[in-house]
Amino acid sequence: MSIPLEERRATALRLSRDGLPLRAIAEQLGTSKDTVSRDIKAAERDEVRQADETPSPPPAPSRDAAPAPETPVARQRPRLLLELDDQLCRDLATLTRTGVPARAAIRFALAFVADGYRRAWESGAYPDGVAPDRVAMRMPPYDSRATPGGRRATGGET
Repeated sequence: MSIPLEERRATALRLSRDGLPLRAIAEQLGTSKDTVSRDIKAAERDEVRQADETPSPPPAPSRDAAPAPETPVARQRPRLLLELDDQLCRDLATLTRTGVPARAAIRFALAFVADGYRRAWESGAYPDGVAPDRVAMRMPPYDSRATPGGRRATGGET
């Protein structure tokens, strides 16, 4: 039994944004990694199309006009458009070597750094608003018996 196209595309996009590699998504959906890649691109195009079709908020009233009654307006999220210099291209290529799409890699990297900042501020190690120095990243040793991506607890566990 196959998954309906729109549902498969939405699932592929969600899993990609969660950081799952294309191969793992393909395995989960019972399709090829190329199909997953096409599904993700199509779902992203649909998202952009839907965002473009969202009505714009009304223009701001002039200072002389009476205040208009408040109506709920859908808040559009800001979009990031970033020209990639040579170093950013190399960094992105490094992150995507695992098969993670560029969008997921960027989301992961941003979330990783933001989490470090929040922890430093919440613990009081740095004053709020001061960028902490990031000097190390700890990771467990690679275990080839682990799930795709090498994630498995080591150190005597079986």
